[in-house]
Amino acid sequence: MNTHTPADNRKTILVADDDPVFCTIISRILGAHFQVTTVSGSYTAIEALRQNTMPDLLVMETRMPDMDGMETIKMIRENLNCHIPAIALTADCFAQEEQLLTAGFQNVMIKPVSSQLLKDLCFSMTETPVPA
Repeated sequence: MNTHTPADNRKTILVADDDPVFCTIISRILGAHFQVTTVSGSYTAIEALRQNTMPDLLVMETRMPDMDGMETIKMIRENLNCHIPAIALTADCFAQEEQLLTAGFQNVMIKPVSSQLLKDLCFSMTETPVPA
């Protein structure tokens, strides 16, 4: 688990993706405005949520080798009783958006993601003021 620790009390985001390069990119995009923790899979995301203070937002790839995103978000919602906002990330342009939303995600983004759109969505979902 990698954590980018800011000097102040920024909102926290847990990023779960099995691609370490993508985790680094997302951490750099969001790290100036949020405290970002990255994990490498569904099970590590669940474990991080069990053991740590709840983040303000979950950003999760939907196709990871250990468990898919729909199954993971259902487990997070039902077994952990965790209802933090969540963004589904997918490289599948034919992703079943309605199924992902029904499973428990609030938003779906198709990879490659726009840096600005991702930041804007994170600001909105964490109710963080957009910096000037």
